[in-house]
Amino acid sequence: MQGWEVLREKYNLSAQIVKIILFKIAFDEWKAVFRDEQPRGPDGRWIIGGGKYVISERHTTGNKQIDSITEKITDALDVVLSQLGPGSGSLYGTYVHSSAAKLLRGINIPGIGKDGIEQSFSLGDLVRYGLSDSIRTDALLRNDQTGEILAVWDIKTGSQRLSPKRVAKIRNYLNISDDVPVIDIHINLGIIVKNHDI
Repeated sequence: MQGWEVLREKYNLSAQIVKIILFKIAFDEWKAVFRDEQPRGPDGRWIIGGGKYVISERHTTGNKQIDSITEKITDALDVVLSQLGPGSGSLYGTYVHSSAAKLLRGINIPGIGKDGIEQSFSLGDLVRYGLSDSIRTDALLRNDQTGEILAVWDIKTGSQRLSPKRVAKIRNYLNISDDVPVIDIHINLGIIVKNHDI
Protein backbone atom coordinates (compact mmCIF):
# COMPACT_ATOMS: atom_id res chain seq x y z
CA MET A 1 0.00 0.00 0.00
CA GLN A 2 1.07 3.53 -0.65
CA GLY A 3 1.50 6.01 2.18
CA TRP A 4 -1.82 7.81 1.64
CA GLU A 5 -3.71 4.52 1.51
CA VAL A 6 -2.20 3.48 4.84
CA LEU A 7 -3.18 6.84 6.33
CA ARG A 8 -6.71 6.49 4.98
CA GLU A 9 -7.04 3.01 6.47
CA LYS A 10 -5.74 4.24 9.83
CA TYR A 11 -8.18 7.14 9.69
CA ASN A 12 -11.10 4.82 8.87
CA LEU A 13 -10.13 2.46 11.69
CA SER A 14 -9.78 5.36 14.14
CA ALA A 15 -13.17 6.71 13.06
CA GLN A 16 -14.78 3.31 13.67
CA ILE A 17 -13.20 3.05 17.12
CA VAL A 18 -14.44 6.54 18.02
CA LYS A 19 -17.95 5.62 16.80
CA ILE A 20 -17.95 2.49 18.98
CA ILE A 21 -16.77 4.43 22.03
CA LEU A 22 -19.35 7.18 21.45
CA PHE A 23 -22.09 4.60 20.96
CA LYS A 24 -21.14 2.91 24.23
CA ILE A 25 -21.17 6.25 26.07
CA ALA A 26 -24.46 7.21 24.44
CA PHE A 27 -26.06 3.86 25.23
CA ASP A 28 -24.99 4.11 28.87
CA GLU A 29 -26.39 7.67 29.05
CA TRP A 30 -29.65 6.60 27.40
CA LYS A 31 -30.01 3.63 29.71
CA ALA A 32 -29.37 5.89 32.72
CA VAL A 33 -32.55 7.94 32.14
CA PHE A 34 -34.72 4.96 33.09
CA ARG A 35 -35.40 3.95 36.67
CA ASP A 36 -35.52 0.29 37.67
CA GLU A 37 -38.49 0.96 39.97
CA GLN A 38 -40.69 2.08 37.06
CA PRO A 39 -43.42 -0.46 36.29
CA ARG A 40 -42.93 -2.59 33.21
CA GLY A 41 -45.35 -4.14 30.77
CA PRO A 42 -45.40 -7.84 29.80
CA ASP A 43 -42.74 -7.15 27.16
CA GLY A 44 -40.35 -5.74 29.79
CA ARG A 45 -40.67 -2.12 28.66
CA TRP A 46 -41.40 0.78 31.02
CA ILE A 47 -45.05 1.81 30.82
CA ILE A 48 -45.33 4.96 32.96
CA GLY A 49 -44.01 8.48 32.39
CA GLY A 50 -44.27 9.11 28.67
CA GLY A 51 -43.92 7.15 25.51
CA LYS A 52 -47.12 8.48 23.96
CA TYR A 53 -47.43 11.66 21.95
CA VAL A 54 -50.19 13.71 23.56
CA ILE A 55 -51.22 16.93 21.89
CA SER A 56 -51.88 19.53 24.57
CA GLU A 57 -51.97 22.46 22.18
CA ARG A 58 -52.46 22.58 18.43
CA HIS A 59 -52.17 25.48 16.04
CA THR A 60 -52.86 25.05 12.35
CA THR A 61 -51.75 26.99 9.30
CA GLY A 62 -55.08 26.86 7.49
CA ASN A 63 -53.27 25.23 4.56
CA LYS A 64 -54.74 21.74 4.11
CA GLN A 65 -51.54 20.27 2.61
CA ILE A 66 -49.29 21.61 5.39
CA ASP A 67 -51.73 20.69 8.18
CA SER A 68 -52.12 17.19 6.71
CA ILE A 69 -48.34 16.74 6.71
CA THR A 70 -48.20 17.96 10.30
CA GLU A 71 -50.69 15.17 11.12
CA LYS A 72 -48.48 12.62 9.37
CA ILE A 73 -45.42 13.81 11.28
CA THR A 74 -47.27 13.66 14.62
CA ASP A 75 -48.56 10.19 13.74
CA ALA A 76 -44.99 9.10 13.00
CA LEU A 77 -43.85 10.59 16.32
CA ASP A 78 -46.58 8.66 18.10
CA VAL A 79 -45.25 5.42 16.59
CA VAL A 80 -41.66 6.31 17.49
CA LEU A 81 -42.51 7.27 21.07
CA SER A 82 -44.58 4.15 21.63
CA GLN A 83 -41.61 2.07 20.45
CA LEU A 84 -38.93 3.98 22.37
CA GLY A 85 -40.92 4.47 25.55
CA PRO A 86 -40.34 7.33 27.97
CA GLY A 87 -37.07 9.16 28.31
CA SER A 88 -35.29 12.46 28.56
CA GLY A 89 -31.96 14.05 27.84
CA SER A 90 -30.04 14.81 24.69
CA LEU A 91 -29.48 11.20 23.75
CA TYR A 92 -33.19 10.42 24.01
CA GLY A 93 -33.83 13.41 21.74
CA THR A 94 -31.31 12.07 19.25
CA TYR A 95 -33.03 8.67 19.24
CA VAL A 96 -36.45 10.30 18.73
CA HIS A 97 -35.14 12.42 15.85
CA SER A 98 -33.26 9.61 14.10
CA SER A 99 -36.14 7.15 14.49
CA ALA A 100 -38.69 9.72 13.26
CA ALA A 101 -36.44 10.59 10.30
CA LYS A 102 -36.16 6.94 9.30
CA LEU A 103 -39.92 6.45 9.54
CA LEU A 104 -40.71 9.67 7.64
CA ARG A 105 -38.28 8.76 4.86
CA GLY A 106 -40.12 5.44 4.57
CA ILE A 107 -43.46 7.23 4.30
CA ASN A 108 -42.02 9.40 1.49
CA ILE A 109 -44.45 12.31 1.90
CA PRO A 110 -45.05 14.18 -1.40
CA GLY A 111 -43.17 17.49 -1.43
CA ILE A 112 -40.81 16.25 1.30
CA GLY A 113 -39.76 12.84 0.02
CA LYS A 114 -36.68 11.18 1.41
CA ASP A 115 -34.43 14.19 0.86
CA GLY A 116 -36.56 16.73 2.75
CA ILE A 117 -35.85 15.02 6.07
CA GLU A 118 -32.99 16.25 8.28
CA GLN A 119 -31.30 18.56 5.79
CA SER A 120 -28.57 21.03 6.77
CA PHE A 121 -28.54 24.64 5.54
CA SER A 122 -26.22 27.61 5.71
CA LEU A 123 -26.77 31.06 4.20
CA GLY A 124 -29.72 29.94 2.12
CA ASP A 125 -27.99 26.92 0.60
CA LEU A 126 -28.27 23.21 1.22
CA VAL A 127 -24.98 21.98 2.70
CA ARG A 128 -23.41 18.71 3.84
CA TYR A 129 -25.30 17.16 6.76
CA GLY A 130 -23.99 18.46 10.08
CA LEU A 131 -21.60 21.00 8.53
CA SER A 132 -20.19 23.42 11.10
CA ASP A 133 -22.23 26.64 11.41
CA SER A 134 -25.22 25.13 9.64
CA ILE A 135 -28.71 24.42 10.90
CA ARG A 136 -30.67 21.23 10.37
CA THR A 137 -34.38 21.05 9.71
CA ASP A 138 -36.37 17.98 10.70
CA ALA A 139 -38.71 18.18 7.72
CA LEU A 140 -39.03 20.62 4.86
CA LEU A 141 -41.85 20.90 2.30
CA ARG A 142 -41.01 22.22 -1.17
CA ASN A 143 -43.13 23.15 -4.15
CA ASP A 144 -42.53 20.27 -6.59
CA GLN A 145 -42.35 22.59 -9.61
CA THR A 146 -40.37 25.58 -8.29
CA GLY A 147 -38.42 24.09 -5.38
CA GLU A 148 -39.65 26.96 -3.18
CA ILE A 149 -39.79 26.12 0.53
CA LEU A 150 -43.42 26.06 1.70
CA ALA A 151 -43.08 24.93 5.34
CA VAL A 152 -40.49 23.80 7.90
CA TRP A 153 -41.01 21.39 10.81
CA ASP A 154 -38.86 21.24 13.92
CA ILE A 155 -39.34 18.41 16.42
CA LYS A 156 -38.55 19.31 20.02
CA THR A 157 -37.99 16.80 22.80
CA GLY A 158 -36.46 18.92 25.56
CA SER A 159 -38.03 21.42 27.92
CA GLN A 160 -37.99 24.36 25.51
CA ARG A 161 -39.99 25.42 22.51
CA LEU A 162 -38.49 27.05 19.45
CA SER A 163 -37.34 30.50 20.54
CA PRO A 164 -37.94 33.58 18.37
CA LYS A 165 -34.14 33.79 17.96
CA ARG A 166 -33.97 30.20 16.67
CA VAL A 167 -36.92 30.77 14.31
CA ALA A 168 -35.15 33.89 12.95
CA LYS A 169 -31.97 31.84 12.46
CA ILE A 170 -33.92 29.13 10.60
CA ARG A 171 -35.50 31.77 8.36
CA ASN A 172 -32.11 33.40 7.71
CA TYR A 173 -30.24 30.16 6.99
CA LEU A 174 -33.00 28.87 4.70
CA ASN A 175 -33.59 32.32 3.16
CA ILE A 176 -37.34 32.14 3.74
CA SER A 177 -39.82 34.90 4.59
CA ASP A 178 -42.17 35.24 7.55
CA ASP A 179 -44.95 33.88 5.32
CA VAL A 180 -43.41 30.39 5.44
CA PRO A 181 -44.63 28.59 8.56
CA VAL A 182 -42.00 27.13 10.89
CA ILE A 183 -43.90 24.45 12.79
CA ASP A 184 -42.69 23.55 16.26
CA ILE A 185 -43.79 20.02 17.20
CA HIS A 186 -42.96 19.37 20.83
CA ILE A 187 -43.46 15.82 22.10
CA ASN A 188 -44.83 17.10 25.42
CA LEU A 189 -46.20 20.57 24.67
CA GLY A 190 -47.98 20.17 21.34
CA ILE A 191 -47.82 22.02 18.03
CA ILE A 192 -47.14 25.72 17.50
CA VAL A 193 -46.95 27.42 14.12
CA LYS A 194 -44.43 30.27 14.04
CA ASN A 195 -45.18 32.86 11.39
CA HIS A 196 -46.30 36.45 11.24
CA ASP A 197 -50.03 35.63 11.29
CA ILE A 198 -50.05 33.48 14.43
